[in-house]
Amino acid sequence: MIVLLIISILVLFLVERWSIRHGLDRITYDVAPSQTLLEPDEEFTVRSTIENHKLWFVPYVSMVENFPSGIQIPGEEESLSTGTVNTNIYVSSNSSAYQELASSQLTTAFYLMPRQRLTRTLQAKLPKRGRYLFLGCRINGGDLLGLQDDYRTLSLFKEVVVMPRRAASPSFDMLLGRLEIFPIIIAFVPSVWKRARG
Repeated sequence: MIVLLIISILVLFLVERWSIRHGLDRITYDVAPSQTLLEPDEEFTVRSTIENHKLWFVPYVSMVENFPSGIQIPGEEESLSTGTVNTNIYVSSNSSAYQELASSQLTTAFYLMPRQRLTRTLQAKLPKRGRYLFLGCRINGGDLLGLQDDYRTLSLFKEVVVMPRRAASPSFDMLLGRLEIFPIIIAFVPSVWKRARG
């Protein structure tokens, strides 16, 4: 009986050590906005996917996604927080620049079974013009017994561009109206030219 207890404790200790070292291995993350070119306040979907490629489950995962600063996600206002993301932006092949970007962070907690894929789809909109970046996520994972945490940063670079708002300009519209005469003239002139030549 004591031998069985010692073997069980030894197996539990080895599994615990393995889960501390390799608990977050082979976990992938992807985010996919439905459109890359938007009008201001146009709704689009953001699909986040996290996948466990191992044959071992992960009992606890806390994921902090880095969404662009200023994103509006209806229903998730309380879950969004502001933070910063540190990025390396390579200016040329032999120099690098370090930049800190503001981001909206969305935190989610869950567990992952072996070979499981979790997908979440959110409706979002961006109110102002500009270039918005989705920069991946940071995942914290617990070990089998929940005694220690490990973290990984899963870097990603997805871009959405919001165009400027349309502005009504009567003088510009009038100019375009006058330009519509030119195709008629261009279509009319060659036929007149052919008749004149004979």
